[in-house]
Amino acid sequence: MKSDAKTVDQYLEEVPEKRVEALKKIRNLCNEILVGYEESMAYKMPSYKKSNVVEVAFASQKQN
Repeated sequence: MKSDAKTVDQYLEEVPEKRVEALKKIRNLCNEILVGYEESMAYKMPSYKKSNVVEVAFASQKQN
């Protein structure tokens, strides 16, 4: 899914309904486990960076 969302909340609003629950679970786990990381949008997907380096990211992608 391509997105021009500026925040993770905006990104999740654009995600197809059938994928929202899974992506919210991933987001919650990232926020719980990645202590000291900053949540942001990088490379057009939700990302988590530390010392200004993106180390974790996730996206909604269509399966073929």
